[in-house]
Amino acid sequence: MEQKYWQKSEEHLPRFWLELETEHLLIPWETVQDVRASPDFLNLSFTCEFGHIQFSSTSSLRELFEYLQMERIRRINGINLKCKLIIN
Repeated sequence: MEQKYWQKSEEHLPRFWLELETEHLLIPWETVQDVRASPDFLNLSFTCEFGHIQFSSTSSLRELFEYLQMERIRRINGINLKCKLIIN
């Protein structure tokens, strides 16, 4: 079974938790913008109040993309998804 590096939520939460190597962020949904994914869904990115967030994976992030669309994410393990935070 494929390892998932995010946890979905059955209900809408006001924020989702992003775990990075150096810190943990609680990101409000209303600040998430410009969500993008590569055609193969191996790269995903969005902009939020903290800056630009980029994920890279060897397996598809399509399900994560869909849960971001529905605002049903509880937590994302950015460490295992090679997450980069680019501060504006």
